[in-house]
Amino acid sequence: MVTAPQLELRFADTVRPGEPPCEELALDWLEEELSRWHRGREQAVTIEALANTLRWSRRTVHDLISKLVLERRMPVGTTSGGKGRKPGVFWIVDEADRRAALGNLLPRALRILKRYHVLSGVSADQLAGQVRMELDAEENG
Repeated sequence: MVTAPQLELRFADTVRPGEPPCEELALDWLEEELSRWHRGREQAVTIEALANTLRWSRRTVHDLISKLVLERRMPVGTTSGGKGRKPGVFWIVDEADRRAALGNLLPRALRILKRYHVLSGVSADQLAGQVRMELDAEENG
């Protein structure tokens, strides 16, 4: 597993000391870091290590990871660990990595949609329609 000082050394060349990077620079660095040093889930790096290195919150790092996947179409996965696996962020290199990354996404999404359904009073059909529209818009770019 990569250590915090190793991340810091690789990151030090990209920003002025003590300053967080702009979002584009952070995305570029994160893409390079993951694609080069964290290939496969066995080489995953924790969100905390990335957040500390970038000097941003865990939430912001999660948002950056989402942007890498949704906007840049990068094969970046996350796992929460469990069953003897370590949690973290990694570059997907094979089908086993893809399955690991997909493992809890749908159950988490469904829990969130169920909460929305209960709290909003929107019917399941309306909610399904909204989801369908969003996914269609994503596919049609």
